[in-house]
Amino acid sequence: MRQIESATPQFISVKGFGEVGEASWQRVALEGRQKGLAALPQEAREYVGKVEELVGVPVASVSVGPERESIIWVNGT
Repeated sequence: MRQIESATPQFISVKGFGEVGEASWQRVALEGRQKGLAALPQEAREYVGKVEELVGVPVASVSVGPERESIIWVNGT
């Protein structure tokens, strides 16, 4: 049997980060160029940390919008 066929989904709950408007995400993206993930709201940073924990791989980037300029790179590039 393939490993995927024996997998059991696990559902977890994570704290949301509320209503954040498009203009606010644009500011976060701009700040992210200098601050990296520290520009994200606390709850969003916790969410990213949970993803890293679950997949066992560090997150390299987070997008906060559809444009390329909305990507926050962890290493600042």
